[in-house]
Amino acid sequence: MAEVSISVRGVKELNQLLQEAINRAKNLRPAFISMAIDFYKSNREILLLKGPGQYQDLEEATKRQKRRLGYKVYPILKRTGRLLNSVTKKTSPDTVFRMTGTTLTLGSNVPYGEYHQSPKTRSVIPYRPFVINSGVRGGRSRLWESRKFRWMRILTRYIIKAIRRERGGPL
Repeated sequence: MAEVSISVRGVKELNQLLQEAINRAKNLRPAFISMAIDFYKSNREILLLKGPGQYQDLEEATKRQKRRLGYKVYPILKRTGRLLNSVTKKTSPDTVFRMTGTTLTLGSNVPYGEYHQSPKTRSVIPYRPFVINSGVRGGRSRLWESRKFRWMRILTRYIIKAIRRERGGPL
């Protein structure tokens, strides 16, 4: 019979650090501000592409219609700019930005946005999520994984700095 033994050093110290982090997490506003800046910046990079990017390309008839009405074909989700501005500029009247010490809500109040964002089966408007929070139809998205990694790094750095300030030195 095989025997496995695992020894973990520093569990008491780790638990203490985690408790300090939990206590410190009562005001995450500075980290949330950094996350919101990242949200708007990365949305601009994703949504202002000069081609289809991650989205299903437009039908030729839709491209012709956009040109005929005086709009550019790309970016795909931009016609008037209302939807785009709502997730790329905090100052847009359609932007959702709510923050407390422990919560951050970012998004859009543009009424027709839900038709692009919802993964429900549809026959007219293809699924083209403009708030990148997961992969297409529930799968994993590199964009979401990258954003999640950046946000975890922002939160971790903030909490570590806060603990260091309180302790007056390294962890």
